[in-house]
Amino acid sequence: MFNSNMTLRYLSEYAMLNEPPEELLDTSIASDYSKMHKMFELKNKSSNYEVLQEIIEGKKQQAIIIPQFSLEKYFDENDFCSLLFYLGYLTSIALSETRWT
Repeated sequence: MFNSNMTLRYLSEYAMLNEPPEELLDTSIASDYSKMHKMFELKNKSSNYEVLQEIIEGKKQQAIIIPQFSLEKYFDENDFCSLLFYLGYLTSIALSETRWT
């Protein structure tokens, strides 16, 4: 998984200088960990931390990416995974099965 902003920054600097940038991390977009901590405690804290623990352990998440969710309504694992996906913390691999009849 790659952060799109940092990937574009890397490629831009590489194109201009013909070598990788000295600093790979762009500090202007580095995560504010206190905000991330608050994000994990949204709505269903225990469920969110279970999902987070599974991600840390390298377990794949199976979720439906929700096109729109509201924090005013029920917030389940699909909503939390969708939030992580939209923020760039998870990637999505959509599998479809084609059956020929």
